[in-house]
Amino acid sequence: MNISTAALIPAHNEAAVLGTTLATLRAAFFTEATLRWAEVYGADLRDARLLRADLRDAVFERANLHGADLMATRLDRTSFVSALLFEARLVDAAGEGTDFRGANLERCVSSAARPTQGDP
Repeated sequence: MNISTAALIPAHNEAAVLGTTLATLRAAFFTEATLRWAEVYGADLRDARLLRADLRDAVFERANLHGADLMATRLDRTSFVSALLFEARLVDAAGEGTDFRGANLERCVSSAARPTQGDP
């Protein structure tokens, strides 16, 4: 599934809920997509490509991101509580207030956090 450059921004700031409507987004392409405020509870995103995606304020709680590529993503206030990020790639991902409580980050590849510039 290729959802490159998709914009899943909810109207009127209501959260877009993906996890309850789509059983799997395995190996989906979200390159440069905007998933700001999206709520992706327990979704299967194994091997998904989220390169340079805007994930600010999104919720990926209990999501399976095993092997996902989140290179250069914006992660301000993103929640990965209890998510599976085993072997995920977070190289050049940046953000403040990102929540990884209870997340499995085993064999996750990341680079040092860098400050995020203000909103465009």
